[in-house]
Amino acid sequence: MSDEISKRQRERKVYMRFSGGLQRLDGFCKEFDEELWTSLLGHATVYTKGDIRFTFKVGTR
Repeated sequence: MSDEISKRQRERKVYMRFSGGLQRLDGFCKEFDEELWTSLLGHATVYTKGDIRFTFKVGTR
């Protein structure tokens, strides 16, 4: 269990760095960009109507 928590904490840290870097870019995307989204998204898994999980190409969810 602690391994899973550590893994998720590392993934969150990577995501937060990535997101912060994008926000610092001039002209940061303020609207949905389908091309950007599809370039980052690996796949989506639908478990139930309200539970859809996205997995990015780098392996994070």
